[in-house]
Parts: sequence; structure tokens; C-alpha cells
Amino acid sequence: MTASHPSDYHSDLTQDRLNIIARKMLQMIYLTYDTNSTDYDGRWTLGSVIFGRIKNVLEQMYLDSEHPWFGLVKSGMAITPTIGSVPFRFASDDPNAPKKAHILEQNPEELNQMNFAFSDEQDLKWRWYIEKGHSEYDTPKVTFVGLDRLSNNLVCEWVYSGQIPSIYPVDSERKSASIQSEPAVQLPAAGVKIKKPQNSD
Repeated sequence: MTASHPSDYHSDLTQDRLNIIARKMLQMIYLTYDTNSTDYDGRWTLGSVIFGRIKNVLEQMYLDSEHPWFGLVKSGMAITPTIGSVPFRFASDDPNAPKKAHILEQNPEELNQMNFAFSDEQDLKWRWYIEKGHSEYDTPKVTFVGLDRLSNNLVCEWVYSGQIPSIYPVDSERKSASIQSEPAVQLPAAGVKIKKPQNSD
């Protein structure tokens, strides 16, 4: 595995852009641990909430148009956003031993976008992997990887190295997260297209 940066493979994948997305993902993980770690929650419930919150925050990020470089070619459960012209998907999984094979599949929207995105640059498919930890005391991590489109071999790996304040103090007493509230998510009504994403899910 090479130590190269994703921007070595596509100029749209800058450090600043990756940092922004990684921070949003980690914020949703910590928020979920803070609000959903009850006696009735487990890995499945936490994983479902984390996926749903990250999906919604990415869709809201697109709708807010705060970052002109952030796009969306497919919404819904198979959400496919773009960093510049580069599409990506995400999953809660181990990037070095992924178990969710479906996330490696390329939907038609991603394939169409990739034909455009990589006309002049190296052709890889990109995935975010979210490792939420085996317990509430493990440190969550997000990793962005570039994979060979045919073999799924790992070509490039970028791990977020920024700081997200922990919501689990040393004395193990739960306190409020530094995130005050979950971002409001206002998605378009069913069937309404926003800059031509496919709402087929």
C-alpha cells in the first residue's frame, strides 16, 4: 500500500475537502453515542442510526450549497455524493477487511459520473469507511480509500487525523457532547429532483 495522498490520484480530492467530510462523519458518530447509548441499544441500532445520520448530513450538506465542490448524483440509501467530480460511497466497515460487499458495487450513477470524472486523471473508485469502535470507549475512525475498479485492491488510504472532542471523560461519567444538536435535515419531497440526483431508493 502506498503512502500517497488521494489528491495524487485526482486533484479534486484535496486535504481541506477530505477534512470537512471526515469531521462531519465523526460528529455524527459521537452524537449517536451520546444520545443512543442506552441499555436497549447495541451494535445494530447504533450502526443504523450512524448510517442514517451521516446519509442525512451529507444530503443536507449538498442542499445547503455551502461548499460548491460538494455534489450529489444519487440520494437515498445508496447515496452517492461527489467531491468535485469524484463520486464516493460510504459504509461502517473495516477498510482492510471489508465485509459489506455491496458497498464495493458501482451503481449506474457512479459509473456515469466516473466516466466524466476520470477523463484526464487516474481511474479509481473511492469509499469512506467508518469504524465506530467495538464499544463506546473505543476511538472512532474514518478512512478514505481508493480502490482498483476491477480488482478492489487497495491503492490509496487516507485516515483522518484531526481532533474530535471525546464525550467520554476519564471518570466515565457521561456528559454532553460538544455538538449541541443534530443538524436539521430538510430533504426534498419524494420524486423531486435536486440538480438531477436519482431518487430511486
